[in-house]
Formats: sequence, structure tokens, C-alpha cells
Amino acid sequence: MFFGGTNFAFYNGANMATEPKYQPDPTSYDYDAPLTECGDTTQKYYAVRNAIKKHRPHLIDEHLLSKVVNSTKQSYGKVKFNQVLDYPGIKSLATKQINNVPLFTFEELQQDYGFVLYEKTYSNYYHNVELEIPEPRDMVYVFTDDKYAGKFTGVLNKKLVLPSFRKLGLLVENMGRINYGHFLHDYKGIVGEIKLGEEEVSKGIDWNIWSLPLNNTNLAQFEVLKTNPGPGSILRGEFTIHGKPADTWVNMSRFSKGVIFINGRNMADTGQLLDHRKTFTFLQSS
Repeated sequence: MFFGGTNFAFYNGANMATEPKYQPDPTSYDYDAPLTECGDTTQKYYAVRNAIKKHRPHLIDEHLLSKVVNSTKQSYGKVKFNQVLDYPGIKSLATKQINNVPLFTFEELQQDYGFVLYEKTYSNYYHNVELEIPEPRDMVYVFTDDKYAGKFTGVLNKKLVLPSFRKLGLLVENMGRINYGHFLHDYKGIVGEIKLGEEEVSKGIDWNIWSLPLNNTNLAQFEVLKTNPGPGSILRGEFTIHGKPADTWVNMSRFSKGVIFINGRNMADTGQLLDHRKTFTFLQSS
């Protein structure tokens, strides 16, 4: 790896390992490359260049190398989030809605990335029942009567005790497709059965589905943020650039997981942030 990189939008990909089996790749990385993610030179870069110059001097173009300079960086301060699109308001961003259908996968919906919301309303209330999703693909945010109740992933809990409810919502996130080996057929969505207690509820044709690729949030009808938002929400804030735009970073150390949009465009899936990766590079053209 000579040049670090960014997998913009939802194109981060994933690995299949031993434990945990499913491992989504980070959006932002440089693998300790000679050139960083934003194109800056490092000590390793100069070590590589000097080694080539010493042993293969005819490969060195001094005039070309004189043009290698690091880009200008600029801090634009803090961004205050003062608007929100709460769950279930994200339905307004759906590119497709179909009613009274089976639990179609992303592929059956002809959707590549993003989120899909599956929702079903029952005639009677369920009380303190256990929801079981043995094979979530990949993150499933569970809502009961439009209130957040918990989540499933391929590596965390497979069962969740739910409060009393009539309406069940499953917001499923594709966290990245496995891109090599025997697991290339990496179907996303609800794969396999779902159980409420001992009752299998995944075979019916009474589910309502919203496709949410989230390629652009400019059409969202945001409201004033008054309380702390929960999962399934989109926050919006603004900052102003004076003069010529420069490269910058977004510091996500106050967050745990989400998606970054700039001017409404999907720029990065933050993934489940690790301690060593809390910032994401954006070039001035973003």
C-alpha cells in the first residue's frame, strides 16, 4: 500500500474471518502507507525515495519530485447540530415503498447499499416477548411502536426481549459487502427466519418496506432539534467557509456510529468506530 485511501459513501467493503466472522472494513484508512489518506508525505515516503535514489538513481525525476508538497489544511471549528429528522421521519427519504409483501432482501429490492426498513403491525399486543433474528445482515435497529428497543448485529446478541407493542419496525443497515473468497454472495437484509417467542413471523406477506439508500439527504424535512435524538435519526448543522476551501477533517470522537453527509451527499459510513480511528479526511472538492 503506497497511498492511503477513503472508501467514500457505503463502499467500504467487509472481510470474512474466524471470530468475529463478519468484519466490516473502515471507511478511512492509510495502512501506514508512505503517502497518507490526504496525500501528505511521511518519513516512510522519504525513506523509500532515498533508497530508490541510492540504488536506482536513473528512476528519479528531481524536477517532478520538487512538485511534491503537502496540501493546505484548515480547521472550520465546531459544527452545532440544531435540526433533526427523527425516526420514523426517515421514511420520507425512501426511494421505494411497497406494502403487504414478504421480507425481501436488498437484492430482491434491487438496492445495493444503505438501509431498508421493514415494518409490520399486529392485530393484538405482544407483551415482553423475545425477538430472535439468527442471521441479521448486518445491523438491525429494532423499534416497537416507533420507539427504539435495541439492536442486532452478526456478532452481538441474537435475541432481544421487547416491551409491549403492536407495531414492529426493523431498520436494517448494509455495513459493507464481503468482496473476496467463498462469501461473495453476501445477501443483505433479513436472511432466514424471525421469531417472536415461538412464533415464526418472517414467512408472511404482510410486511411494509421502505428502501433507504440515503444517497442524498437534501430533500429531508428537518425539524428543530429539541431533545437528544435516538437511533434512526439524521442531524443537520452548518458551517461557513471563508475564502478558498481547503482540506479538512471531521472529528467523530463524540459519536459511536453513523453516516456523514456533506451538502446532502453521502460521504462516509463511520462504521463502529475504533479507538484508533476518530477522524475522517475530506478534500476541498467535497
